Amino acid sequence: MNIEEVTEAVIARLQEKYFLVEKTYNVGEGVPMNLTRDMFIENICEITCKHFGITKTILQSPRHGKANKNDELSLPQIRSIICKLCRELPENDISYMAIGKAVNKDHVTVIYACQRFDYYYKNPIFVRQYFSIKNKVNESLKLK
Repeated sequence: MNIEEVTEAVIARLQEKYFLVEKTYNVGEGVPMNLTRDMFIENICEITCKHFGITKTILQSPRHGKANKNDELSLPQIRSIICKLCRELPENDISYMAIGKAVNKDHVTVIYACQRFDYYYKNPIFVRQYFSIKNKVNESLKLK
């Protein structure tokens, strides 16, 4: 193997890892639909924003409080739900960087959001909202 072949192999692996090359996800058995990784993450963000009545701009903002006065969950809690869903459905190979790109955060913030999920999970309101969104995502993807 010469240096050019090694370089091409490394670049191909990095592109695949850092979402420059799209991987497709087969959605449900018998469903002829494929989603790229970015489309999958975008779908989860859309469903979550619609559920909470916020825009993607608010989701991606640096704000930490509640998006609206009457909201049950704060923006970090909402982002934590998105990060958790992206990491667990349908495969666990979506990188933290790809998720961070969707929510306008770096990969370290996404890792922290996934870790905080367990802390937030102690709140019954959070759990109810999480499963509500998870069911909507499953329904939209026709996953069982």
